[in-house]
Amino acid sequence: MMKRFITLLLTGALIVFSFGCSKQAGEEPAVGSPDTSATTPVTVEPADESGFDFSYSDRDLDPSYDEATATRITLSGTSVNVEGEGAQVDGSIVTISAEGTYIVSGKLSNGSIVVEALDEDAKVQLVLDGVEITSTAAPAILVEQADKVFITLAEGSSNVLSDGSGRSDLATLAAGDAETTETEDDHATHDGVIFSHDDLTINGSGSLKVTAASTHAIVSKDDLVITGGEYSIEAAGDGLQGKDCVKIADGTLDIVSGDDAIVSNNATEPDTAGFVSLDGGTITIAATDDAVHAETILRAAGGDVTVSRCEEGYEGAQIWIQGGSHYITASDDGVNAAGDARTDYLLDITGGYLEIDAEGDGIDSNGIITQSGGEVVVFGPTRSGNGAIDSGQGASISGGSLIALCAAGMDEGYGSGSTQAALLYNAQQTFAAGSVLSLRDANGNELFSLTAKKQFSSVALSAPELTLGGSYTFSVDGVDVTSFTLSESPASVAADGTVNAYAGGEGFGGMGGGRGGTMPGGGAAPGGGTAPSGDMPTDGDFGGTPPQGGFGGGTPPTGGRGQQPL
Repeated sequence: MMKRFITLLLTGALIVFSFGCSKQAGEEPAVGSPDTSATTPVTVEPADESGFDFSYSDRDLDPSYDEATATRITLSGTSVNVEGEGAQVDGSIVTISAEGTYIVSGKLSNGSIVVEALDEDAKVQLVLDGVEITSTAAPAILVEQADKVFITLAEGSSNVLSDGSGRSDLATLAAGDAETTETEDDHATHDGVIFSHDDLTINGSGSLKVTAASTHAIVSKDDLVITGGEYSIEAAGDGLQGKDCVKIADGTLDIVSGDDAIVSNNATEPDTAGFVSLDGGTITIAATDDAVHAETILRAAGGDVTVSRCEEGYEGAQIWIQGGSHYITASDDGVNAAGDARTDYLLDITGGYLEIDAEGDGIDSNGIITQSGGEVVVFGPTRSGNGAIDSGQGASISGGSLIALCAAGMDEGYGSGSTQAALLYNAQQTFAAGSVLSLRDANGNELFSLTAKKQFSSVALSAPELTLGGSYTFSVDGVDVTSFTLSESPASVAADGTVNAYAGGEGFGGMGGGRGGTMPGGGAAPGGGTAPSGDMPTDGDFGGTPPQGGFGGGTPPTGGRGQQPL
């Protein structure tokens, strides 16, 4: 494991980047791509939290309730008994029609709890105290109307909700469909085991198991907030779906999903909604699609998150890594700033620990990548079609630490906007998984030692300990492989220790190169092609002569295999 570097935090800074990407033939440029002149900078403001409500109310965080004044609902097979006011029973359906606290216990074999409080200010608290509900014709818990509903998991209680072998009311809905159909006539397709049209908070210290064999597990068409409890969630579709937002302050969550594990899918209010905020708790995820998906902002400010399986790990138009520990294993991109709701794509890392094992790009942004703090470790792709780092409009570091390993070919490092020393090293040989990579300074002090999870031939590195003019040695399994003096920053370091200025973009004629490459940067292979146009005007394997080729990639028609960020 990488030794924890002392990190620096730089806030409120205006950061200027130069470019280093191009598109492949037949692909459209990234939305909002600027003019691709070699001298044109792009200016990006720091992450802006205005408009997004990341806070939790006092009642969100307080699971207490008054048993003496609460209405008690006892479930018994196919019948329900109510003691108190505000709830009515029709067969195996109990409907709550007034504000108040309702303590629910017992087993219901095929029925539902429905909240339909017509008062627009009504706040309803459902206390689950040893509840087991199987509902094959509707959600186990359905919130038709209320201002806000609190589901409280009573201390020491175990609660189980499921849709059995399948939901008859969702026969025409494909499992895993992330969208919910809603019209004035039918109000909504209630595609969740827990489904709420209004704000929903789940708190308390008990446990909740939700099994959704047909659809999503927990759905809110407004805010979905979790502030405590232990959760075991298995869903054919999404695990947690909050249209306006999903916020997690605390709790232990184990989510296995056939679609996204955690998703906020409001794309129509890009300045206030469609966001996910991870602020605490322990979360484990195995997802078929995205582990965490936000249409707008994905804010990871705390907690301990482990993603053992997913297609893409964290995805949102803007992704802010501010704290916590995040371990992501992905078959595609680990972290991807992309989407349709907003085009100001940004991956902003200011704190926390982020470790990625990805076969797509490790950390990816269709716009900017900035790092001013935190620790990032990337075990990137073993194939050259992707890289450990992929930025559409530039990557820069001013604090924190990064080490990113991957195959050479589309490798990229932090570029010329960086104020902290950074380098991209190409070994021109492949080291096996399990190899121990380390870096020493001129005095023999080991700055880091990292055991590679996968084979690699390229290393991107930045840390406060690196200094311009310092001399360093890379070693693998105790054998020195390259020694160099960091005479440039950011730098491109060749296998023989030659150091050149690194302008940004992908290695070996990557994003600065072929298929009509449009931006400077790119190639990390020294020398490149021998003619200004490279090998082929539209699909050259290497860059032209410097300054187009070599470590610079080239403007069209020079360069090598460009790639549009995904």
